[in-house]
Amino acid sequence: MLRNSFLALITEKLNNFTFSQNDFDIDISESYHSVHVKITYRYIEDFYFSFTLKKNPGEEISLDRCPGIVVKNESKNVKTRGTLVEDITSWLRAMEEEMSYTPFAREFTKTKERFTVMEEKFNEIPDEYFSKEEGEYLKEKLENLEFDFEQKLREEMANKVNLENEIEVMKKDLEQLKSQVELLTKRGWIKSFGTKMYTWGTRYPKTTAFLAAMGLQLLPEEIKQFIPKDELINAILPEATTETPKLVETVKEEVTK
Repeated sequence: MLRNSFLALITEKLNNFTFSQNDFDIDISESYHSVHVKITYRYIEDFYFSFTLKKNPGEEISLDRCPGIVVKNESKNVKTRGTLVEDITSWLRAMEEEMSYTPFAREFTKTKERFTVMEEKFNEIPDEYFSKEEGEYLKEKLENLEFDFEQKLREEMANKVNLENEIEVMKKDLEQLKSQVELLTKRGWIKSFGTKMYTWGTRYPKTTAFLAAMGLQLLPEEIKQFIPKDELINAILPEATTETPKLVETVKEEVTK
């Protein structure tokens, strides 16, 4: 079995500003040749630190931990017990970082799922290029959208110090959409348009909800017929739907006219 002094050293390392030794379960098992120790975070069982000590003191110590420093599950060998204790400290820091970014990871997954749903709705759009007339029509409509977008954005962000920077970002997005009219197929362009609409919806929910009808109405008729309106609005404007439901209902009414 482990010496009490070494077990006490491990337990001491589990106490820091974030964690207490009472947050962990320590399981120790022994075989003829080795001692295996597994430390598990009681509230997230996927978070663990385990190591195997050979009874021959000259052999390396194998350890497994989750989360690791870069990858989620990490295995390595260390040569000394002092290094092993340092690795426990590193594991605790990795746990703290991982938990602090958990909301981000959830939102990332949610966003990826929404993009997948959104793009699936565009797969029936013809994979062909816009005609010259269609391209000119879209560019003109995007110019109008830019003017209205800026006005509404100034209303929504009247008290924000980074207003001008946000307007500049919005204008760059619209300029990119204009240039993509001649570069992308209809299917590719509407995917780009939908992606930007989704991004705007998360950044400026009120403004985007108000302008969504205009944005969708600017699309050529042959593209609009492939888009399931209600489902699309729910996919690309989730935050706007939550924050301004009345505006979104207005969007749906305008789009279906």
